[in-house]
Amino acid sequence: KQASQRLQSLIEKLEKEKTITSPTNLPSGYPFSLKGKLDYPVKGEIITFFGQGEDPELAAPIFNKGIEISAPVGTPIKAVLAGTVIYSDWFRGYGNIIIIDHGAGLYTIFGHASKLLKKVGESVTPGEAIALVGDTGSFKGPCLYFEIRYHGQPLDPLAWLKK
Repeated sequence: KQASQRLQSLIEKLEKEKTITSPTNLPSGYPFSLKGKLDYPVKGEIITFFGQGEDPELAAPIFNKGIEISAPVGTPIKAVLAGTVIYSDWFRGYGNIIIIDHGAGLYTIFGHASKLLKKVGESVTPGEAIALVGDTGSFKGPCLYFEIRYHGQPLDPLAWLKK
């Protein structure tokens, strides 16, 4: 829970510091016109779902703000949308993470990486490798933690990914 609160604070801080570099030619209805159209960042089994769940260690209710996808260590993690990397570093509770700003208040977060391939300020394209799957900060073995946020609010990634 503390790690989730720290991540929320980081997103809020990064959004406040953001310079006005967001694209001005956004598609009509962006970003919600993209729901159900994004490719998965990695292929694998979803082992943690968005929403209400139970902490296996504490047997206590928790709210998962993202999903976890099981994949072998070293599997390339791919950007799901074009954007700019605004964070690329270790973050307690999530291990190595990358946060990408896609404009219009939309962010994607990729955690538990074994290696980060992109630095802050770099642009990425959909399908471009940004990191490698690892188990940094994970209690479930090698996997990707994946989150989508809109103006700081977590959204169910499965609603945005292709069926």
